[in-house]
Amino acid sequence: MDDARLGNRRNHFRDAQRQTRPREDNGGDAANLFGLHGSLWLRARMAGFHNLPFSSGHGGRRHVWGGHDAGGRKCAWTRPLIGTGFVAGIVRDRQYRRLADYSPNPTWRNKPVGPLLGMARAFLRFTLREPDAWKLAKAEAAAGRGRKTGSPIALFREKRWRKNALVGLFLGLAGMFGLWGIGFFSPELISTALAGAPQHRVDTVRGWGLTFQDGGSLVGMLVFTYAASRWSRRGAFLVSFILSLVVTAFVFHSLRSAAQAYWMLPLMGFAQLGVFAGYSIYFPELFPTRLRGTGVGFCYNTVRYLAAPAPWLMGKLSSVLKENAVAEPFRIAAVIMCSIFFVGMIALLWAPETKGKPLPED
Repeated sequence: MDDARLGNRRNHFRDAQRQTRPREDNGGDAANLFGLHGSLWLRARMAGFHNLPFSSGHGGRRHVWGGHDAGGRKCAWTRPLIGTGFVAGIVRDRQYRRLADYSPNPTWRNKPVGPLLGMARAFLRFTLREPDAWKLAKAEAAAGRGRKTGSPIALFREKRWRKNALVGLFLGLAGMFGLWGIGFFSPELISTALAGAPQHRVDTVRGWGLTFQDGGSLVGMLVFTYAASRWSRRGAFLVSFILSLVVTAFVFHSLRSAAQAYWMLPLMGFAQLGVFAGYSIYFPELFPTRLRGTGVGFCYNTVRYLAAPAPWLMGKLSSVLKENAVAEPFRIAAVIMCSIFFVGMIALLWAPETKGKPLPED
């Protein structure tokens, strides 16, 4: 395994990188692994602690964020590795779960997390089969009897698929921008609400608050799935965006105590993450077989680049408000950022209803 294959991924972790400079209680390097070989390589290198190619954090300890490269989705400087498939080392600050204490004698290295990950990937690779409709479309295209498959140019050449791609793009942008730019700042919201409290108290509330927020997210996805299946795809999206706007603004404006964090953050997770279940349901229903993977990939992955400035914009807006002597600039900035959810609501005006209809074809 080439050492260059493990290192700082500035494209996904650039904000996290700035937060991991060696300090007294945290710091280290952001790292990504590539497949089974990368996992095994890191595991072997951990056994040779002094040979690791990372800069020493402090005092003989090295702190590493290691994540299996699963697209780096939903990364933000407050929770940099969310969405990755595998985490090793320790994560920043005590507000998060310590997955391992990275020291000269790590106790976790004997646990087969790397091989287990590789076996899971191998199992999925050899058990999942391509749909017959897709294999038929590829065969027809190869024989010259069908239209070209997987072409981004074809996706935008035809008006129907171009419109659906743009609808999906703006639906995805509203959810992703709102989550990265607002929802992932809940730890900072708790710190603001508990300013002056003992640090261990703040850390405890942040840890449990984020856990409850994730629990609310799970419930939100399940409820969205039920609503979209029972009633309407467009209606489920509309209600979710309205909830995201109202609940997120309410939480960032009103959360003032630990007790409030334990019930407000689950509500925000419920509201914001529901639409992500909708993306998995709705995006494939917008495109024909020959362009389905291309269309879904465009709708979901392009918004990552468009939403990448969201955390920076949140911080910049807060700084501008502070410079202009606005009271509680962080909270006000979050409320202003909630306007992004209007983008999703407006996009629904052009979104086709797909419930109960066959998958589209040319």
